[in-house]
Amino acid sequence: MIIRFLTQLADKAGTKELELKLEQDITDVRGLLNRLAKDHSSVAGAVLSQGDLAEDVYILINGRHISALGGLDSLISDSDVLVFVPVTEAG
Repeated sequence: MIIRFLTQLADKAGTKELELKLEQDITDVRGLLNRLAKDHSSVAGAVLSQGDLAEDVYILINGRHISALGGLDSLISDSDVLVFVPVTEAG
């Protein structure tokens, strides 16, 4: 699985991209976030808030927003590309 971080999320995470091999017990986005929190604290700090996905971060799986796929329960596989996108507002 490839995980990409865009703009300021890459700065906060300390990387633009991670390549992970999913463990068999990780089947959804929620499980992936838990693994990131455990194994990659700088990444977790960039995308999590109080153990959940930060409100100002969107996740795309293969170009589709997770809200269209099941939210944090969206299924994932080793062949997926996840992109963490910071939400920005313009006024």
